Amino acid sequence: MLLRFRVGQKAGDMDLGIKRLRVLVTAGGGGIGLRVAEALLREGASVYTCDIDRSALDALNKAHPEIGSCVCDVADRSAVAKLFDEAIKALGGLDCLATMPVSPGRRVRYTKSIRANGTAAWKSV
Repeated sequence: MLLRFRVGQKAGDMDLGIKRLRVLVTAGGGGIGLRVAEALLREGASVYTCDIDRSALDALNKAHPEIGSCVCDVADRSAVAKLFDEAIKALGGLDCLATMPVSPGRRVRYTKSIRANGTAAWKSV
């Protein structure tokens, strides 16, 4: 990604060059995934996200109806395949994947969290 920043510009004026980028963000219902999805949206990207927590996604969609979402367990290969199909259909293609860590405190057993964090990126390729 090329950052465009000129001398005299304020940090908030930086052009990240991601306008119209179509991005899938995993674990976007809360925490860092939510913040990444919101930052991408602010910069002009089209965003689709997933999470295993339906209530977190409902809150996200209420705050940001322009962000598409679905419930998905990224530790499940078939669920990830369905996620990609849905995201590509909703966004009209896909330019970028942002995989976020899964927190064990978010209704996920610790071992499942380790499995999801350790394999989600591989299962997404």
